[in-house]
This record gives sequence, C-alpha cells and structure tokens, in this order.
Amino acid sequence: SVTSNRDPILSLAPIIGVLLGSSSVYLAAGVLGVQCLNTVWNVIAFEDAEARFVEASGTSKL
Repeated sequence: SVTSNRDPILSLAPIIGVLLGSSSVYLAAGVLGVQCLNTVWNVIAFEDAEARFVEASGTSKL
C-alpha cells in the first residue's frame, strides 16, 4: 500500500534524497533525527547535487 507521505512525485527530479526512519539500524547505531541529518549533511556531494539541479532546471550554474 501507499501512504500519503510516501507517494512518489514523478513530475519532479530529485536533487538530494534522505530517508529517515526509526528502524533498528538507526536505533542500534544510536543515530536519530537531528544527529542523523547532521551526519548526512557532512557527506552529501553538493557539487553533484548542484549539477542535477542545473540539469533539471535548465538554469546556469549557481
């Protein structure tokens, strides 16, 4: 089944995606919510994200 907050947005191009959940993996690692986002923020390849944004939007580099 599909829930309202998990429906795919097929008309848009993803630039950065972060999936957060309360699975046992996060609980076992001791990484939750804000801590997880802080960690992810430090490893995102922003140059790749910018390239995807530019390609999807048809704009020039920021």
